[in-house]
Amino acid sequence: MREYSSNNIMKDEVDNNIVLKKMLSVLMDKWKWFLLSILFCLACASFYLWYSTKVYTISATALIRETDSKINPAPQGVNLSNIGFLAPANSVSDEIEIMRSKTVMKKAILATGSFVTYTTKDGFLSHKDLYTESPVIVTMGEENLNKLSSDFALEIRILDVNKIEVNGSIGEKKITTGVVACPYVLNSPVGPIQIALKPDVPSVKSGKVSVVVHALDQLVNDYLDALSILKKENTNSIVNIEFKSTHRRRGEDFVNEFIRMYNRTADMDKNLIAQKTDDFINERIKIIAYGLGDAETALERTKKAAGLTNLSDFQNVVSGNASAEKERVQINTQLQLVKYLREYVYNPQNKDQVIPANIGIENTTLTTLISNYNEQLLKRNRYLESSTPENPMVVRKTEELRTLKQNILTSINNVYQSLLINKRDIDTHASKLAGRILNAPTQERELTDISRQQEIKSSLYLMLLQKREENNIKLASTADNARIIDPAIASRKPVNPNPFTVRLIALILGVLIPVIILLLLNFFKTKISSVEDVRKLTTIPIFAKVPWIKDLKRLQIVIKEKDNTPLSEVFRKIRTNLRLALKRENNKVVLVTSTVKGEGKTFIASNLAASLSLLGKKVLIIGMDMRNPQLINVFGLKEQSTGLSDMLLAGNRNYDSYIQTSTYYDNLFILPAGKNSVNSTELLELPLLQEIVKELKMKFDFVIIDTVSVGEDVVDAFVISDLADATLYVCRGNHVKRDQFSTVNELITQGILRNVSIVFNG
Repeated sequence: MREYSSNNIMKDEVDNNIVLKKMLSVLMDKWKWFLLSILFCLACASFYLWYSTKVYTISATALIRETDSKINPAPQGVNLSNIGFLAPANSVSDEIEIMRSKTVMKKAILATGSFVTYTTKDGFLSHKDLYTESPVIVTMGEENLNKLSSDFALEIRILDVNKIEVNGSIGEKKITTGVVACPYVLNSPVGPIQIALKPDVPSVKSGKVSVVVHALDQLVNDYLDALSILKKENTNSIVNIEFKSTHRRRGEDFVNEFIRMYNRTADMDKNLIAQKTDDFINERIKIIAYGLGDAETALERTKKAAGLTNLSDFQNVVSGNASAEKERVQINTQLQLVKYLREYVYNPQNKDQVIPANIGIENTTLTTLISNYNEQLLKRNRYLESSTPENPMVVRKTEELRTLKQNILTSINNVYQSLLINKRDIDTHASKLAGRILNAPTQERELTDISRQQEIKSSLYLMLLQKREENNIKLASTADNARIIDPAIASRKPVNPNPFTVRLIALILGVLIPVIILLLLNFFKTKISSVEDVRKLTTIPIFAKVPWIKDLKRLQIVIKEKDNTPLSEVFRKIRTNLRLALKRENNKVVLVTSTVKGEGKTFIASNLAASLSLLGKKVLIIGMDMRNPQLINVFGLKEQSTGLSDMLLAGNRNYDSYIQTSTYYDNLFILPAGKNSVNSTELLELPLLQEIVKELKMKFDFVIIDTVSVGEDVVDAFVISDLADATLYVCRGNHVKRDQFSTVNELITQGILRNVSIVFNG
């Protein structure tokens, strides 16, 4: 069993090698196809590289600043260090997503005017991107640009220093202005379009400028697809920005403006918290200033009534109560701030607004929660600029904000309750100290109360004034979120199309195209084209393959004595194989036929007869294709020569008078078919023919019969098949169909043809 399996494996390997060699042989035969295909594809590649639009990579490097959201613990007393501007902490990954937002991209496109491109014809098929060299400028309002659903193109013809002609189409409407003065306002279906000439820019050579105004939404998407922002390896805050552009200068300008627009957007977000804090402080200053004025007026009035001109007299009396009063002022200040903050947070009008950050409340947990809330709120708002509220990321941020706000409210209430407890403790302690001065004059006690109220309001007022100044300083000194390390610079060579890649693809296509064509031809071909095709269709032995020789007349004798041409060698091989096939001495008659007309059976029969005669054998070739006699043409006989049909019609057994000697070879004789006969089948069925053939076998060494093709709608070949001792079946390459050729197998199976061998005429 193992030996059997091993033999099968070896046989499969041999078969595979044979198939591979055949395939390689076919490919090598078509080397001209491959050469022409490769040259054509390389020429197309060069043409493409010359005329295609070049794409460059614009690169820039920036440092994303990360701010700290942690709040330093508040010292005792009034804390002025953390007031006002509070930038949210940002992660580089989040900032990259913000940079890639449609909002930032749209602002950069509008700022650079990239929504309009200018080109002019520059050569046979190429166009030049004018960018800053355009002699015309086209502008539209942002509102109208946002309404554009598709691009539109205009062709502006410059006629004079202030005269132009505009043609084009916007949607389905054709635009034709005729000659108009410039600057010109074109009233279009998408709104007014301003067209002006640049006085300092010369006109283009062709005098025509093609202008394309792009729809913003689609252009934003295209630019985002061309943009790549990635964190640099082994760094925390440095990002590489890459942008694909068809114009080096325009790409550099756009990337630089893009970074500026991102910084401007980030600055607006960061200043939003400071602005809310400033509004909050100003509102409280107004309220406290009013109360402080009343307290100072009451203090002044009390002093006058008590006859006191200086508080120092009274302060010396109540110096023991000073420390307690100081703590009471601080607690009351904190209570007021927490109360103001709680009112702000509970106010429905402030929903989805940032919360004033660290307005002086001395609680680290609360200020940290507020800072974190503001950070997440700003991020969610940025996401909303380029997505919908149903976006999963936005929904997640909204849930986080809801939780954070609830925590802030809880923390505010806890801080407020804690301050109330501290206030009660301090009030109790202050009451004990106040009991020691109960006997003081009434005017002094009133003065103490009024002075305490004035001191609380004054302290809070001064603190808020200072915070406002610090907040204003922060507003004026906001640092850019992205610091440019390397400004935008374009690659020297285009990255697309890549010459090496294009030529490599062209080379591969140059090889593949002929292979595919050959495979398709082989798949769809219906005709036999090679000896291998014949072997696949039948098991009949193949004597030889007659080579195709250009300019060779197929109705001629090509065999000559002492000739060593390839064609002569082939016929020597055929005659040798034929003699082996006619084993018995009395086997002399050879029938030459084919599947259909035009396969070269007469050519094969005539030259085979000539080749046999060169052996010194006496050879007779009989033309039994009475419907299309060709022997007279091959051997140069007279067209009206009598032959087999005339002999059979006359019933004449004297065949010698009809046989002609060849002018080429002494031992070669011809019995032509005779004049055309409409009843050839009946003639061939006459017993006289069989008798004549028997006599001819006795007289000649070989009798070659050229008969009609078996695939034609006649039975002539079948009638005379019994006369033959062997059959040469001619198959011409690229002439007979596969299904037609299968006829030979049926004829052999039915016993109509016998001792059959094939000659491939290719």
